[in-house]
Amino acid sequence: EFGYDQSLMARLCKNLYQSNPSSILLLSVQYRMHPDICAFPSKYIYNSALIDD
Repeated sequence: EFGYDQSLMARLCKNLYQSNPSSILLLSVQYRMHPDICAFPSKYIYNSALIDD
């Protein structure tokens, strides 16, 4: 009823997305991780959308 099964961040993102879907975007280029480390989250979390630079 009160949304306690989700984190505050998840609820805020969901409400923001529902009110304005174009307000949430993916920053796809990452500069900090070694490409071998980035490969795992890119594949399993971001559907291979992360790009190394």
